[in-house]
Amino acid sequence: MRLGFLFLSSSSSSVVGSSISRSIVRPAPSLLLHRPFHFIPNRTTTNSNHFQFSPRTTLTASASSMASTFKPEQARVPPALQLPSPPITKFKIGLCQLSVTADKERNIIHARAAIEEAAEKGAKLVVLPEIWNSPYSNDSFPIYAEDIDAGPDASPSTAMLSEAARLLKITIVGGSIPERSGDKLYNTCCVFDADGKLNAKHRKIHLFDIDIPGKITFKESQTLTAGETPTVVDTEVGRIGIGICYDIRFQELAMLYAARGELIILLVKFSGDFSCGTCVIRSLLSFHWQEFVDGRSVNGIVPLLSTEPTPSQLSSECCSESPHPCVSCLKASLGTLWADNPCHTQQLVLGNSIYQGAHLICYPGAFNMTTGPLHWELLQRARAVDNQLYVATCAPARDVGGGYVAWGHSTLIGPFGEVLATTEHDEAIIISEIDYSQIDLRRTNLPLEKQRRGDLYQLVDVQRSSSQ
Repeated sequence: MRLGFLFLSSSSSSVVGSSISRSIVRPAPSLLLHRPFHFIPNRTTTNSNHFQFSPRTTLTASASSMASTFKPEQARVPPALQLPSPPITKFKIGLCQLSVTADKERNIIHARAAIEEAAEKGAKLVVLPEIWNSPYSNDSFPIYAEDIDAGPDASPSTAMLSEAARLLKITIVGGSIPERSGDKLYNTCCVFDADGKLNAKHRKIHLFDIDIPGKITFKESQTLTAGETPTVVDTEVGRIGIGICYDIRFQELAMLYAARGELIILLVKFSGDFSCGTCVIRSLLSFHWQEFVDGRSVNGIVPLLSTEPTPSQLSSECCSESPHPCVSCLKASLGTLWADNPCHTQQLVLGNSIYQGAHLICYPGAFNMTTGPLHWELLQRARAVDNQLYVATCAPARDVGGGYVAWGHSTLIGPFGEVLATTEHDEAIIISEIDYSQIDLRRTNLPLEKQRRGDLYQLVDVQRSSSQ
């Protein structure tokens, strides 16, 4: 008999909400991987209609439900597996293209008014521009920087975002502001959930250092420090990857976001009675900090640790002639990573992987008058169509009298590379609809993930590699 069982991906120190849509199912050899990246779960707990539990609650409910409903005649016909989906699969997003002045207090008040207007128009997710509380210049960054971790008094900009998210019951991707942390400055985006809690903090990974003679020269590295961690966050409106401006030029980062957050169906195969199978499942429940990933490359990213034990790793309690490793085999090969389980004769085999990366990547950005006309929309559409997901960008409005003149043109791109909504260079608020079912549709139309040639090209996730 086989029992379907879901494992949700998680960070090393947090639990994961099930902000996930149905997607393509593909084969998965057995590999195990611990993910140290900045994956921030949704901590909201709601009713079971939306599967919005912590993973411990979700998995326990799944096992209990399976145990109580199991009938002997189902031994050869396993029960259908119900997949979790986001609490919202179709919603409105608001992109607030704002004018920015040298008056921080005015900028904060102005941004709040825009957020409130977007929420009044039905937006459940609101995105602000890059560096919306400060002029965009190396001279301004140290002056306007805020210590986000020091609390609301030290960071009035994020205090406003937190309060607005809580009162309006929306998710806010707070553009970016200059952040001070110790003696370093960062270009930082904060994500707040509908309870006003800081759900993620992304520091710009790729600093804007360019030199186009006769056009523009800018070096963020003169004052800012590059972030070290990619950010994927589970929210009330789906799984979101975060990048800031220049980050959009690097397809590898978008590929990580499209791949991270894998859902795996674990099939438990055993020869004993159902109570023994339940014991196996219970042992797996205690193993909630690790996640299983697909054995072939995911968007070209190489899995790094196989759970298939070598002959020397097989324990004496294992049937070494079995085609699949049993619990004791896995424990022997993984050591303390595998939970204790007395049913050593039971056999485990990994089943299918359900492709569940980010649904949406948000890029607050301020492209300039040189690169903007040529590259801004091109890069957005490329990231969306390459990874078959939504891309949302939000820019400051153009100020021709400012020291840095932004291109504007905040935009929402669909998973087929289509421009769903955009604006010109003046202040504007875009309200547009996101429908996650379009992701499934386009990945069915063009099944790129199934067609990738992992035997010819692969992208190594360095953070995963270094953690092994």
